[in-house]
Amino acid sequence: MGDTSNLILSWRTVMMAMVCLPIIICFVILCRKKVEKKSSYALAALLLACVLSVMPQIIGFAEFYQVWPGLTFFPFATELWLGPLLYIHAHLLLKSEPLAWRIWTLIPGVAQTLYYSAAFLLLGDFQNKWEFSRNFHSIYVSPFEGILAIVFISIALYKIWRMYFRYETFIFNTESIAIEFQPVWLKRIIVVVLIAAGLLASIEIVSLFVDLSYTAAFPIQVLIMMSIAWLSIEAVWRLNQAFPKLPIQEIYPTIECMSELKEGLKSVNPSNDIEDIEISGAFSSDDVRQQALKINNSVTKEEWFLEPRFSLKELAKRMASNEAYISKAINQGLDTSFNNYINGLRVKCAQDLMQTTTLPLLTIALESGFNSKATFNRVFKDFTESTPSQYKKGLKS
Repeated sequence: MGDTSNLILSWRTVMMAMVCLPIIICFVILCRKKVEKKSSYALAALLLACVLSVMPQIIGFAEFYQVWPGLTFFPFATELWLGPLLYIHAHLLLKSEPLAWRIWTLIPGVAQTLYYSAAFLLLGDFQNKWEFSRNFHSIYVSPFEGILAIVFISIALYKIWRMYFRYETFIFNTESIAIEFQPVWLKRIIVVVLIAAGLLASIEIVSLFVDLSYTAAFPIQVLIMMSIAWLSIEAVWRLNQAFPKLPIQEIYPTIECMSELKEGLKSVNPSNDIEDIEISGAFSSDDVRQQALKINNSVTKEEWFLEPRFSLKELAKRMASNEAYISKAINQGLDTSFNNYINGLRVKCAQDLMQTTTLPLLTIALESGFNSKATFNRVFKDFTESTPSQYKKGLKS
């Protein structure tokens, strides 16, 4: 034991290590992020936990456990960290509400790490560790860990799924560059986990009838880590600015804002008997349409839509109103979301510039209110079903 000449450079070890390398690089970058620090730290911790979880495979295929059997119970196990860290990352990124009790969801992960650390340090030589594993750990602890990890990850995915679609609705109703604030990696993580769970479950079912070797799950583990590497790179690339946060309360008319809403309605239609409006916040369709027209006149006349970071909050401020009422006027009076309304005006402006000038597309994008060519391309295609270059080429034909 301990003869390093018995170590081998297994191709499986090399493959898994190479797949983990971009994850480690993303971990370092996230730890150095200047924006969204808390959510970046949570994601970095999650990536570290993922790498640690496959370390037994990386060193196992290189015969480390044969050379140093005392490595048994080294605290590589991180299954109970994964679900809570993923949920905390999403919560810190998308919501303004403090973590509060959610920080306590990390306790099982801490307990797991302490348990393995104690077993590694206090059980003595490898023979005692193997005996403990046979008589206690494998019978009671390991199955309990597996079940608890599945429960935690399932709860995290369910909550993130709900949070994601609430957030998507929120940013499309409040931001003109909503496309830049879509945390698509969260949605893709859910898909990856579900696919991986199905594949691993299939292996378990097959193993009931066929004696599979311990390497049977290796290809799936590699695919999972490759997916994590891809998603971590996407997250690092997109976490380049502060994300808008879901408010603790949704943006809808409330009793507290009724007086301000009434004043807004009076400015639109003084003849209406505003005092007869119910406290429930129900406004007549005529009032909403008139306010929508007023908003549209101001936005187009003043060309506010040409400002790249123009938001619902800024619009409400300039209209001397509140976000709840402005949002309702756009949604119901113009039958669209704030994001689609502003970007529709920007796309129309870009089309006009393409038809009347010979400006390059980047200049057209910036002069139309987009803050990058990538965003311009994506939004333009969503509205016109063609890229800006295709549209411009079509004008010449």
